[in-house]
Parts: sequence; C-alpha cells; structure tokens
Amino acid sequence: MRLLRRLFTVLLVLLLLLGLGVWGLIRYIAPQEQLGLDAPRVNMEKKVLEMAIELKPELTLTSEEINHLIKSHLQKNPKLENGTELNGADFKLNGSLMSARVNLTYMGLVKMGASAQYRLVWDKPNLRAIPEHLTVRSVNLPSELLKEIVVPLGSELPSWVEISQVTFEDSRVRIRFQAKLPDPGWLIDRLKEIS
Repeated sequence: MRLLRRLFTVLLVLLLLLGLGVWGLIRYIAPQEQLGLDAPRVNMEKKVLEMAIELKPELTLTSEEINHLIKSHLQKNPKLENGTELNGADFKLNGSLMSARVNLTYMGLVKMGASAQYRLVWDKPNLRAIPEHLTVRSVNLPSELLKEIVVPLGSELPSWVEISQVTFEDSRVRIRFQAKLPDPGWLIDRLKEIS
C-alpha cells in the first residue's frame, strides 16, 4: 500500500512538472506584440497614372507600401503550411531580403510570435517572397511552416502598362514600365475619377 502511495505521488509530481513545463513553453513562444493583417490598400492604378502624367517610366514602392501590399494579399488567405495560420505580420525591406515579425497559430491551439526572412524575386507578372528562415525566440524552425507569398503585382496595373524591370534597393522597390500611353486628357480624367 505504501509503495502504491509513493508511486502515485511520484506520478502526480511528474505530471505537475510536465504541465508546468508545457505551460512555460507556451508562455515562452507566445507572441510578444499585437500584429494584424489590416493594411490600407495601395492604389497601384493611381500611382501609375501619376507616373504617366509626369512622363516618368518608373515608380518606387517604399518598404511600407510593400508591407501593405503583402498584408492585403495575405488577408484573403492567411492559411500557411502544415496547419499553421498567420494571425498578423509586419514586413520590412532590406534590398531583396524582407524581414518579418509574424504571429502564428499552430494547429489552432498554440500561438507563437516568430521572426521570418524571405527573399524577394520578380517572376513576371508576380512578386514572390520565398521563405528562408523562421525563428521563434532563439529556436530555429523549418521554413516549410511558412508558404511562399505570391503578390500578382502585374494584375493590379492598368492594361496599357507592363512591368519591364524590377530592382530591389535598400528600403524600396523600383519598378520600370513599358507603356502604350493613352491620350493625356484621358489620363488626367481617370486620375480624377479614382482620387
């Protein structure tokens, strides 16, 4: 009887320690900041019309505008790979690399805050962000938990414009265009309509 009581006490202590360990781990990987996917829409058509009126064949998207474009795209489908869902993110450019602070939920149960790194690639007509690293605190996780982000940048442009070159700079993306410019009066009228 005494042996059963000791065995029961040891099992109870082990279960308690295991529960505390799991609770500590969940608290350790929990998101440290509130992030969302809400972002103002980047009106690419307006930017292109302004560019055409100024007769410049290029425009520049800032790191903040790229952040908004990607978050707007991810709002439509926040599901990632292997049962992971994206709850919030903040992206920042550094040339062709993009760092991200992300909040994820794994299997609908475990919430975690993570840091990720993507490589940006222009694959006409899409801007692709390919995951390279994923870290939760100091623990490296497989980047396969993230999915490649594809932003159909070309489809957000007017039909009379085509992207000819994309250059990744420090904190911006420079986009050069080929265009069959319509009548300048039409450009000004269209710009007034969408403003």
